[in-house]
Amino acid sequence: MGLLAVCEEGGIAYVPFFPLGGGVSDLTDDRIAKIADRHDATVRQIAWSG
Repeated sequence: MGLLAVCEEGGIAYVPFFPLGGGVSDLTDDRIAKIADRHDATVRQIAWSG
């Protein structure tokens, strides 16, 4: 039985998580820096690479 079917059967929400860009985002991208500034976070916290 597939993962989603098991979750559905058990009434469990499936919430996938992955870093922005799959963890290979260009950490010098200004867009990521702006998001980090808005959230008082570092670029690495926003584009976590594992």
